[in-house]
Formats: sequence, structure tokens, C-alpha cells
Amino acid sequence: MSRRRLHPIGDGPLFARCAPVLAFFAERLGEVCLWLDEGLADHGVATEEGVTLGKSAHGTDREASVLAHELFHLWARAAVPAAEWRELSCLRPRFAPPAASIEELATDLLARGLCENASLPFLPSYPVAPPADLLERRLRAASVAVRAALLSPLDPERLSTAREALSRLCGHELASLRLLEADPARAAGGVRWPPQLLTALAPLHRDASLALGALAAPQLLRTLCRFLAARRWNDRRRGPLWDGDSPLELPGRLLLQRARAGDDGLRALVVPYLKAMAERLRFLSP
Repeated sequence: MSRRRLHPIGDGPLFARCAPVLAFFAERLGEVCLWLDEGLADHGVATEEGVTLGKSAHGTDREASVLAHELFHLWARAAVPAAEWRELSCLRPRFAPPAASIEELATDLLARGLCENASLPFLPSYPVAPPADLLERRLRAASVAVRAALLSPLDPERLSTAREALSRLCGHELASLRLLEADPARAAGGVRWPPQLLTALAPLHRDASLALGALAAPQLLRTLCRFLAARRWNDRRRGPLWDGDSPLELPGRLLLQRARAGDDGLRALVVPYLKAMAERLRFLSP
């Protein structure tokens, strides 16, 4: 069989290698079933049955990292209602690997903290290293795109370019980036932020820092859920740079259809928005 349950006696070396991780979660979750699935495509997965390790993690340097990551998933999701955390699994920042949602990034931060505290090797499931000038480049790109769209507000290509550039400054994108900097183990420096955006994200940074420092997965997941839900930042329509829903975040096909049709109603929506964004971006761009 390619899938079997792991036992402390028959699989003693694994339980010895990961003893600090297993002891940490034994106090919080009780007994958790561990499995090995040699056909699993992922390094690991957490389900109601417990945690399953894949062949790519079992017995390798990433074994403890993956086990901690998946056990943090189990702990947090058991404590927070699914209706609250499910949306987070769909929010994937553009600076991270394609499969990395904000929830996955948060869980990786917790796993790193636990492994480092236990002097165990840590390999991230979702490695991210945003460059220091990431926001500066995004702000400049958005400013250029918005000014170009203002010159021809119903040009489909210009509207699409502005929409794409502004979506990289939406609420959950910036929240994901600021979450990384809440990690107590993170080196000083990091991404350069305009002060106004730091202020908007200060509550998230403060509460996430406390939860990460305590390795408190349920508190971290609640912090993310409630911060984003209170601001309705669970999609690209909203963010700290603009008020209400972005008129550019109509369904893409509908936006382009209305633009090609020379829809004056669309013009009346997007021109004031683009003017406001041009002014704010001029103020924020380096």
C-alpha cells in the first residue's frame, strides 16, 4: 500500500526526529494520526484524519517543517469557524508562489518559529523574499497606468493595464506583505513602505506580531480573518488607497465590453476614480 499510518514504535526514528514538534501539538491537539502516502504529490496535507506526509518530505530535511506547517493548519482550523477562514485560502498575493495563499504564508511563519525554537531545520513550503523596492515599483507602475488611462478613459487596453496595476495595491495584497514583516524572526529592513500605508496596516502588524511571537495559530488566523473582513478586503475591489469598491473591478469581460461600446455611464464612473487615484499615487510614489 502506498498509504499507511505512522506509529511511534515502527516509525521510531521519525517520532524521535520530530519530537519537539509533536510535543508542542500534543498539548494543544491531543493525539493526532500521522500518515505516510508515497503517492502524495504534495509535501504534506492536513485533513480531518490527521496529517499525511508525502515521500518528498518523509525522512528529508523538510520533514519537521512540513509536519509543523500541517499541524498548525489543524490547530487553527479546529479553533476558527470555517466560514471565517475559508476565504483566506483563496487570497493569493502576487509576490508569492502561485499556490501560496495568505493563510499558507501565515502557517509557514508559525512553522518556522516552532522549528527555530526547537533547533530543527526549517525549509519553507512557500519561499518568499519580496525585494525592498517592491512597493515603490508597484506605486510607480500604477501611477503611470492611471495617468495613461485618464488620457483615454474608455480605451480597453489602458483600462486593463490600470486595473492590473491597481490590483497589486489592493487590501489583501498589502496585508499579506505586511504579515511577513510581523514575523519576530525577520531581519530588520524589508520592503520600504510609505508612512500612510504603514498606518493603515498597523493594527494587523501589531496583532500578528503578538500571535506569531506566541506561536498562537488560532489567534493569528482570527486576526487575519477579522482584519480583512472588517475592511471588506477579501477581493481586489477594495484597498487603503481608494474609497469603496473600485469601478475598474467589474468582471473583466464586462468592463472591456462597456469600454469598447463607448459607455458614457462607465466613463462617469471611472474618470473621477482615476483622477482621485492619480492624485493619491502622485503623493505616495517615490
